[in-house]
Amino acid sequence: CFCSAYPMVRLTYAILLIAAIAGAAYAGPTNEELVAELKQLRSKSRDGVLTFSDDQLRRFGAGKSRSYSLIIFLNANQVMDNPQLNMGKLRSEFAMVAKACRSDAFFAEMIFEEAPQIFHSVKAQQVPYIFHLPGNQKVSLKSMDLDRAQKMVFDTVQAKYPWSAEVMSDFFAKRGLRFAEIDRPSLVKSPLFPVMVVGAVLGAAALLYVAVRIGLVTHPAPWAIASIAVFWFSVSGGMYNIIRGMPLFIRNKEGRIQFFLGRGSSLGAEGFIIGTGYVAFSLAIALQTYAVPRIRNKIARTAVSYVLAIGAGYMAMQLFMVYMQKTGYKI
Repeated sequence: CFCSAYPMVRLTYAILLIAAIAGAAYAGPTNEELVAELKQLRSKSRDGVLTFSDDQLRRFGAGKSRSYSLIIFLNANQVMDNPQLNMGKLRSEFAMVAKACRSDAFFAEMIFEEAPQIFHSVKAQQVPYIFHLPGNQKVSLKSMDLDRAQKMVFDTVQAKYPWSAEVMSDFFAKRGLRFAEIDRPSLVKSPLFPVMVVGAVLGAAALLYVAVRIGLVTHPAPWAIASIAVFWFSVSGGMYNIIRGMPLFIRNKEGRIQFFLGRGSSLGAEGFIIGTGYVAFSLAIALQTYAVPRIRNKIARTAVSYVLAIGAGYMAMQLFMVYMQKTGYKI
């Protein structure tokens, strides 16, 4: 009887062994293995921010007993060229936050074109959309209910946009994360900065001395050129570009440089182009009024007068066409 039962015992042991091996394989990597893998990925990234796919988020966000948090930055290639969203600037600020974090947390970016499931899971209708996944938050790509307090969107942040690294670190610090002081790259921090300052001061003093010696300071020509430059900068919207942080140009989906946008918005280079048109029209009228009457030769005076009049008229027509294109009004 025992001999007949012995094969059954061996079969039972074999089945249990296979089940144990399958169970260990199904259990997946341990928390320590995931942390080591995340640190390796972070060391290979250029700015400390990982790039996740849907599968990677499912892998690193599995379970409710993680020893680390995840901060996810949702982005989309189709809005990268939008000057109002300024996602490039926001992304660089996010990288500064990642470098300053001192908690067990990993920062990652997920792009809609490469990881669409997470957008549907968290019901993200627009970007920017940044959210914090604590260690006890289970990740599900089917449907994931996020606490409103863990989401950094326009409705939950009252600071000026694009949000600075300081604003983002303060937001997540209130969620239990620890951060060092934001280390912004600056020319002032360079060891060569004092040498550059001394060189600039000495160079400016030398140029001023030469200008005074040759009488350039009292000559009206430099002041006239400077006045035209100030006029050009003002009508080109230079201060608007500085205050709003408008880029000079953007690249479209094909990678080509684009200087002009459609109705309702404009780029920095577009403003300077239009400002140059204003200056050209104004100079043509000024020369027509003050310079042409001083030409003694009648034929030359007539020819210059016609050229300036045609140039001013052409420039005015171009400016009106741009105005109608931007506003939709007909003149």
